[in-house]
Amino acid sequence: LSPDDRLLAVTTESGSTPQRLGQETEVSLEVWDYRQRKAVATMRFAPYRRLTHRTIPRPVRFSSDGSLLAVADVATVRVLEASTLKPLRTIRTAVDPNWEIHSIETSPVGHLAIITSGGYERGHVFVYDLDAGTLLLGWDLPQNTSHSVSWRPDGTQFAIAASRFCSRLGEVDIFATNSWSPIKTLETRNSDSLAFSNERLYAVQSGSCKGLLRGRHLGIEVFDAHGWKRLGPMLLKGKDIHDFISFANGRLLADIGELKTDHDWLDGTSW
Repeated sequence: LSPDDRLLAVTTESGSTPQRLGQETEVSLEVWDYRQRKAVATMRFAPYRRLTHRTIPRPVRFSSDGSLLAVADVATVRVLEASTLKPLRTIRTAVDPNWEIHSIETSPVGHLAIITSGGYERGHVFVYDLDAGTLLLGWDLPQNTSHSVSWRPDGTQFAIAASRFCSRLGEVDIFATNSWSPIKTLETRNSDSLAFSNERLYAVQSGSCKGLLRGRHLGIEVFDAHGWKRLGPMLLKGKDIHDFISFANGRLLADIGELKTDHDWLDGTSW
């Protein structure tokens, strides 16, 4: 959604879903006036062959003022004029040749974007200036994959959730934008999604690999965003809070449900 809540940008992909390796795929970008239910601009990218399995479309985000669109295209980011889709520049990222861009999250202030990519046990995080196309930060996760990125609303910090699939341990790394360096690492339970307010940082777990502890429900881990002290979790009786969370206009939005658990006694894993 654009910052003025008027336009919606979406990407679609040709071919089957999930995408097969080596399949030729064409990506289309559409900008809609969703209140009027009509497309206002459309653009097609050149076909390419899949490097990895994907079940979600290419990420696309508006800049904080709504003037730019940043769209991922395998290992590049296309910066477009939002109103006309006029190409402004192409940022060729330092993504590993065997990987693709997973996500783009634009800053709430200025024309900056965090870009993530990764494999099963490691990943990359980059921050680019969308106006100049310059790299501001490059950071590797040697033992984990990034699952979620969240900007602090004032744009001074951002947080990255990193963990291995079904691992009990994970971390959230906090970065400052005045130095482009990490300032704090928080231990979390396999965080899958983050939400940042100016006062709090919220994290939720993946719905996969919940575990088999009786009476335990997944909830929201909460940290003070000033001293990074762990606060009491947010829980719902009989329900799990999992997989996705976001913060806007003073409110949290989260997935909830009752997740059942099965245990494989032969290899000692729970799902």
